[in-house]
Amino acid sequence: MRSAKACLARLGGVFMLVFALIGGPALAEPSAAVRDWPSAGRLAFDVMRGEDGLKLGEALHRWRHDDARYEMTLALETTGLAGLLYSFQYVQESKGAIVDGMLQPERFDVAQSGRKPEQADFDWKARTVRVVRKGKETITTIGPGDQDVLSVWHLAALAAGRTLPAELLLVTNRRATPTTISEIGTESVRVPAGSFETRRIRARANTGKLTIDLWVSPQHHGVPVRILLVDDKGQVLDLQARSIEFDAS
Repeated sequence: MRSAKACLARLGGVFMLVFALIGGPALAEPSAAVRDWPSAGRLAFDVMRGEDGLKLGEALHRWRHDDARYEMTLALETTGLAGLLYSFQYVQESKGAIVDGMLQPERFDVAQSGRKPEQADFDWKARTVRVVRKGKETITTIGPGDQDVLSVWHLAALAAGRTLPAELLLVTNRRATPTTISEIGTESVRVPAGSFETRRIRARANTGKLTIDLWVSPQHHGVPVRILLVDDKGQVLDLQARSIEFDAS
C-alpha cells in the first residue's frame, strides 16, 4: 500500500475542488455548445491504481453554469483498505466566465489534507496567470483558450462543432505548461456506469510530466466517463464513472 500512497501523493499536485457563483455580465446569446452543456451535473468516479486496478478511493465531480459563468469542483478521498492505511482528501475548484462559447478560468484552487491551500489566479486583461505554491509565486503569460487541469475536462463539450486547439497552456497548482491536444479516435469503453461509445482525447504536457486521457461520451453532452492521469514517473490513476447525473433546467 506504500506504492498506492506514493501514487496519490505524486499525483496530488496534478489530480486536483464547493460552489460560489460570482456575478458578471451575461452573454446575450449563448452558443449552441453552451446551450447543450447541462446547466448542472454530477459525475461519481471509482479511482483505481493503473498498474494493478486496485481501488484507491472515490471522486465526485460537480459543475454548474448560467451561460455566462461557471464553477466546478472535484473532491477525492481514499476509501476501503486504502482509506484505512492512508487517509487522503483532495479538493479542486475552478471558476470563471464563459466567453465566446469557451471556458475562461479566473481562479483555480487546490486543498489537500496536511498541506496549505494553493491556487492559480488568471488575469485576462494582463494576460497572465499567477500560481502560488508553498509561499512562492510564478507568473506566466496566457492566451485565449488556455485552461486549468479541471476545466480542460469539458474542453470537448464546449468545442462542439469546432476543432479542438492543437496546443494550449495547462495550469495546475504547481505550474503552467504548454500542452499538446490530440484526438486519438473513437473507442468503446466499459466503466461501472455502463458501456459507452466515446471520443478519446489526450492532453500531454510538452515537458512529458503529465498526460491526461479523456474518454468523452457524445451521447452524454461530451462529458468524460473515464479519465487516465499519468505522471512523469509513470504512475497512473484511472477514474471510471460510476454514475452520471444532469440537471438541464
